[in-house]
Amino acid sequence: MSDTVLITTADIGIGHFTRARMIAERLKRDGVEIHFCLSKRYLSEARKQFKNVHEVPGLSWLENSYGVDMIRSFLNILIPTKNEPSLIMKFIAKYRAIRTFCDMIEPDVVISDGDIPTLRRIKRKKEQQRRRKEHEVKCVFNTNTIRPDYPYILKLFAWLPQYFSEGYMKAADKITFADLPPGKTISAYSLGDPRKFSNLEFVGPFTDMRRQSGIEDDRSILVLTSGTEGNRKRFYRKVQHIMDEFCRQDDRTWTMALGLDVDYYHKNDVHEVFGYLDEAELKKRRAKCGLVLHNGSINTTFEAIACEKASIVIPTNNQLEQVGNARRVEELGLGVYLPEKRLNELPFVVRSMDQNRDGFTRRLERFREYAEGFDGLEETVKYIKSFL
Repeated sequence: MSDTVLITTADIGIGHFTRARMIAERLKRDGVEIHFCLSKRYLSEARKQFKNVHEVPGLSWLENSYGVDMIRSFLNILIPTKNEPSLIMKFIAKYRAIRTFCDMIEPDVVISDGDIPTLRRIKRKKEQQRRRKEHEVKCVFNTNTIRPDYPYILKLFAWLPQYFSEGYMKAADKITFADLPPGKTISAYSLGDPRKFSNLEFVGPFTDMRRQSGIEDDRSILVLTSGTEGNRKRFYRKVQHIMDEFCRQDDRTWTMALGLDVDYYHKNDVHEVFGYLDEAELKKRRAKCGLVLHNGSINTTFEAIACEKASIVIPTNNQLEQVGNARRVEELGLGVYLPEKRLNELPFVVRSMDQNRDGFTRRLERFREYAEGFDGLEETVKYIKSFL
């Protein structure tokens, strides 16, 4: 009888699902039986590769046309909106669904990529198994966010949910933090105090950090976006006019991948916009471009570093993980943090980065060489397999 693993993911962005899928692919090659519990947004993609994919309710922040609606999201913890139940009710619904599938499947190991309801279920299940003196189910919590750097006014609202979340994290047998160790951590502003967790390991990025070389065009800019479909389209509308006008003035070109599974293509004298580019094509374009403009997701940040390309990071409004990553990229000298409200400064920022290209290149080369010594996927799989 083969070992069985149950995998769940958080419902914010695509990064959690991307990492979970990489882990599942790796374990599947070793003969491990894989089960997924996913919200509706990831079902079709997962079912292309895996047969045991179960639907559970989603759980995410509220968004508006500007990004994450932080105030409404925190109020929504307890108070339902016109179209959405409260976050507590959504949390309970997801917890109950995961409990049902967990009891039905009886996995040897549960892997949660950023999903807190799963950790609560594992904590409760472990308590029950200890009382019955049964063998305890093992749990690996894979993440790059433990304690976001909340704005001061929201710290009071966030304190109680954060307290419970960290308590559930401590119940995991291992926390694999998908980033570099302190000092080089890109997600440092989303880490909190790592000394609180005796089960925490910095496994490194899930990105292949071997240098991705290619024929470089210094006058080309690659624009990538992340998050929900609405946010991706909004970001495109936001940057299109500024990028077109600037590129015509400076004799540059820019390419954008929306990351949407749609057949969309638009081209003019200075830009190409694609609804979707596969990973192989994205690698070629990252290697070719002069710099990368993106929202600051952890995977995209490391992919730019792997190509030794400086980043201009424009985080989604109130997306705390992205804001923290943007600040960290600038502190490490790997790019520039440009808040969306200062988007009109983009031409000045690009020209300034051109003047400092050699400095960025040296820092990126040293950072990439250090990061190349880490393999987040293999390290995480190693811990998972130690529990099987």
